Amino acid sequence: MTDRLWVFNQRAAVNLLDYYTTIEIIISLFIAGLLALVYKNIHYSKQQKRSSYWSLGLLLILNLLRLKSQESGGHPAHYT
Repeated sequence: MTDRLWVFNQRAAVNLLDYYTTIEIIISLFIAGLLALVYKNIHYSKQQKRSSYWSLGLLLILNLLRLKSQESGGHPAHYT
């Protein structure tokens, strides 16, 4: 039964890993854009900018690590 589903069909033209990689790259670029916007913002204090850098930088690192773990054949990590 599972061979009839397109997700599990190895001969299908759709590779789900390519979709996953594309989405992860888009998310990484979005986070990098947010970092640039925080850098250019004149209304944030230095402490607010520093906090934003840490949180967005951590999100970017976790996103790239999750992408790397998926590409290495493992399952993406679950952060709870």
